[in-house]
Amino acid sequence: MIVAITLRKIYENTKGEPIISESELSFKRTTIYLPTDIFLTQPTFEINQRLRYLPTLLQIVKDQGQYIRFYKSHFFRLKGQVTTKPCQIIIEGKHWAYINDIQKLTGLNNSQIATLCFWSIKNC
Repeated sequence: MIVAITLRKIYENTKGEPIISESELSFKRTTIYLPTDIFLTQPTFEINQRLRYLPTLLQIVKDQGQYIRFYKSHFFRLKGQVTTKPCQIIIEGKHWAYINDIQKLTGLNNSQIATLCFWSIKNC
């Protein structure tokens, strides 16, 4: 609790208004299952780096034309029988809003969304 108060003070302007929302400060430990062909040496760092693609991914799934093309190129592979390995990581708070919005629009789980961030960047 003391840490949260300290962090809140650091991220307020002189009027006491938040500069960064509390959700951006919250980190959440979770297990992500990634295909075995994705090799990671520092899972938390590398996955959070790839999750920077989430805003672009959200824009794609919101646009029907882009989403159909994206679906055809990635989803059959994603929904198929892919051998996965678990990675227990901490996802940065700033990524959760994007993950939740993408889940609502697509029905995909956290692992599938993270996998798309790897595959999409690889194919760009």
